[in-house]
Amino acid sequence: MRFQQPGCCPEHVPDRILAVAEVPKTLNGKKLEVPVKRLLEGRPLASAVSEGAVANPASLTAVVEAFRAAATA
Repeated sequence: MRFQQPGCCPEHVPDRILAVAEVPKTLNGKKLEVPVKRLLEGRPLASAVSEGAVANPASLTAVVEAFRAAATA
């Protein structure tokens, strides 16, 4: 199923939507979109994000695990 609002181009529509318990956020409460994208592209955690800047580091692992589980399903 594809979700698309009128007037949006297909590149703004996600390929899939995954449910996770927590969204990774910085210490200031901002969502970590670019570092998560890097992790899902296969980069090692240490080069994708500085764990000291993450309020909930365990959420990064949960996102990667959810992505891998969805990829094998």
